[in-house]
Amino acid sequence: MIKDTFTFLISILFLSQTLPTGAQGKLGLYRVNSDNTEQTLNDKDTINFGNSGVSSSILTRQIKVKNESTTESLRIYDIAFDATGIFGYFPASGEMTIAPGQIGNFYVYYMASGNINLHEGYLTFSTTDPDASSIKINTVVNKENGELKVSCADYPIVNGQLDLGDILIGERINFTIEMENVGEGYMFVDKTEFESDTNTFISTYIKKEGFSKGTTFNNNLSFKAMKKGTFETIIKNKLERGQTDVHNIKVIGNVLAPEAEISYEGKTLLADNIIKEDNAPYAVQHYTFNVKNKGNADLTINGVTVKQNEDREYNMSYSGSFKTIQPNASLDYTLELIPSSVGEKPVELTFHTTDAENSVIKIDFSTVIGAPIIRFEDKEGKEIAQNLGFDMKATTDNAVVMDEMYIKNIGNTVLSIKELKEVYDIYNQFSFDYNGGDIGVDDRQKVTFTYTPNGHNTSKNSFPIDITSNAHENNDIRFSVHTSHHYHETELRYEGNLVSESYPIDFGRFDINTGKEIVLFVKNSGNLPLTIQNVSFKNDSQDNFTIKEYTQTEVKAGENGKVVIQCHSTKAHQYVEEILKVETTDYKNPIQNVRLTANPVKSQFYMSNPENTITVWNGDIEEYGPLRYENEFEYIYIIQNKGEAPLTVKEISIENNDGYTLDFSGYELPFTLQPSGQKEITMKATPHLPGMYDSKVSITTDEPGANNFSYTVRMNSLLPVLQVTHNNEVIISENIDFASMDSYMFTLMNKGSEILDITSIEIEDNDEFTLSYDEAVNFLRPQETLEVTIYYTPTDQIRKDGKLTMKTNDLKAEVFSLILKERTITSTNNLNNNFSIYPNPAQDKLFIQGISQKVEVSIFDLFGVKHLDIISNGTVDISPLHSGIYLLQIEGKVTKKIIIQ
Repeated sequence: MIKDTFTFLISILFLSQTLPTGAQGKLGLYRVNSDNTEQTLNDKDTINFGNSGVSSSILTRQIKVKNESTTESLRIYDIAFDATGIFGYFPASGEMTIAPGQIGNFYVYYMASGNINLHEGYLTFSTTDPDASSIKINTVVNKENGELKVSCADYPIVNGQLDLGDILIGERINFTIEMENVGEGYMFVDKTEFESDTNTFISTYIKKEGFSKGTTFNNNLSFKAMKKGTFETIIKNKLERGQTDVHNIKVIGNVLAPEAEISYEGKTLLADNIIKEDNAPYAVQHYTFNVKNKGNADLTINGVTVKQNEDREYNMSYSGSFKTIQPNASLDYTLELIPSSVGEKPVELTFHTTDAENSVIKIDFSTVIGAPIIRFEDKEGKEIAQNLGFDMKATTDNAVVMDEMYIKNIGNTVLSIKELKEVYDIYNQFSFDYNGGDIGVDDRQKVTFTYTPNGHNTSKNSFPIDITSNAHENNDIRFSVHTSHHYHETELRYEGNLVSESYPIDFGRFDINTGKEIVLFVKNSGNLPLTIQNVSFKNDSQDNFTIKEYTQTEVKAGENGKVVIQCHSTKAHQYVEEILKVETTDYKNPIQNVRLTANPVKSQFYMSNPENTITVWNGDIEEYGPLRYENEFEYIYIIQNKGEAPLTVKEISIENNDGYTLDFSGYELPFTLQPSGQKEITMKATPHLPGMYDSKVSITTDEPGANNFSYTVRMNSLLPVLQVTHNNEVIISENIDFASMDSYMFTLMNKGSEILDITSIEIEDNDEFTLSYDEAVNFLRPQETLEVTIYYTPTDQIRKDGKLTMKTNDLKAEVFSLILKERTITSTNNLNNNFSIYPNPAQDKLFIQGISQKVEVSIFDLFGVKHLDIISNGTVDISPLHSGIYLLQIEGKVTKKIIIQ
């Protein structure tokens, strides 16, 4: 290792050949280039390692040593090199022999470090070539310097100078200087430094950087204008191996700034000022401050702070606004004083400007407002508010009273009272005594008042006085003096109104069921306690009114006693009147009379139809109907109150009967009808049995003397009633057993009072049963009958029940049914003459009675021609045959003669 900053890698590559002593050879030196080409190298030539800078790569240069002799060996010896340790050599000592036509090699090494200075070295050796017995090869690195070139796209750099132009104070400008190494060598550019004591520069280029050829760096700079006027700043970068030791750029410009000058009455103000103005009268005052911009940039006044006391008597124009003043221009600020009192008026003004050197200008301003001020006081010195006036001492029972008040000057100049004048006094109750004159500062003068009630019982009076003076604000005052008179007095009041014999208490119209109760208030309108001594009626024998109670304790001033009176007269619709006497401790009117009047009324129950053409009276019999199944009966009543008091219906009850059910709807009990009020109720009747029936309806009310009302509802029910009889016995739905019979006859009868509709008569589930009746009859009048016959003709051996069903309009027997029980026939061999054919003669159909299963039926004429051959269970359709005499044959065994019409 040569020095501690280099590492040498030595690679040995050469040919060595030992020759006899005295060998000479022919030396040829060649430098191997990076592309492996060779370049002749002469004695004292220099190998240049270039400008590698601080690259960490190891640089190697190869020197070929050729023995260009074809017969003699070449000997290399006495190898030596410089001792600086910058370069490394191989071989660095010893000797070597190169055979004819062969090649040996020298290697020179260099590794870059932080040292980029110029370094030179050499390699020497001796040879046996008599023409080149001593050879020296020089080495060099970092021979060339770098060259720093700067440029700025934002502001051109001319002759090393950058002009930022005009800049507003406080403004920040950002710009970039591009730095480039345009030289051949490697160099260092140190961090950016500034020479300036007025403004602020900031650079992003803050450490030393290495620049190889073509390397660029951006130096981003920020400039903030801090001081008004032209400026000059040097941007410095120290260079290593550059074209100079220090690279400078001069930055110039002009900082524009406002300059605030505030003057008052022509005098320029400083940063802190005290202004005391002369005394001023009690009026609005104005004071002007002039703000001028003496700078070369716009001046902004960022408001004016006004600091004052709670009265807030000062106003400053533009105090809450930002105002801009151009260079050499000015603006007036007006301070307005609106005094609300006399005395010193201090205020602190603070102008806020954008002048960096004069940003805050403070002014302590004051003046004195002078004026006389009037004030009213009692004799103890307590203030009497002008708008409230002066309250004199109270008097009792018409006594004369005197009191005093003072007029005081609380201003700071003399107060002159020019006139005191009473405005009005219609009963000549009020007077005053005042000498008048000037009142000095903090002095006062007395005014004496006299009040005589003169028999007028009013608790409060006010007497206005007009006062004229030279006072600042209240120079023409209307001042009121208030008096108070205490006295005894009783008032009788009902519902807030005074009452007497001339102004009676009217109980009005009221229901005699409830009566009416009122409260008469006995008001103590005086100032002393009051007692109600007695309450009575002028007519002791009257029975229309009763005194229920009255206050027997002491009634305080301003409060009420009471007398409770009840009217319970039973004289409905009659006017009644009595005189009530009230005795109190009122010394002027110990007995006061009040007239009482009343008009009792009662309710009256009235019931009718909605048209009011039919009235229902108590005990009436009302006939309705008739009732029928098909339309349920409904009737609407109107219950009215034809009286003059409310009517309450408490109960509606019904005594029902067996013929129909009666009910009412459309109300909820109890209900109350006001006078002339009415209620609609609905009566409904549901029939059950035919005939005429009665129901009693009872209505209970609170009508005095007539609280029980009743009437009778009479209705005729027209209803159909089905009765079925067999052998004169009534039958109901039951089983009919055909085990021993082929027919069954029963009778239908209408036992009701309305037509009985026969909707249908039919047999279901078994066609071995047939019906016979007059099918033209589809209704029965009351007491009419209809006979019906059921025929049984078995046709098979299966036993199956049939069902006869009749439908009518009898709602209690809409569907009447009989279960038909059949018997079983085991074989057609049992056929004999024990069957019958009906009807005979026949027209369209005939029936065979006595068979219980399907059989073959044939019909022949008298000439033996067969006209019909069918299988039948007892019914034969003969409508296709012509009139005449025929023979009917069953199963080819039994023959009967029939006639077809």
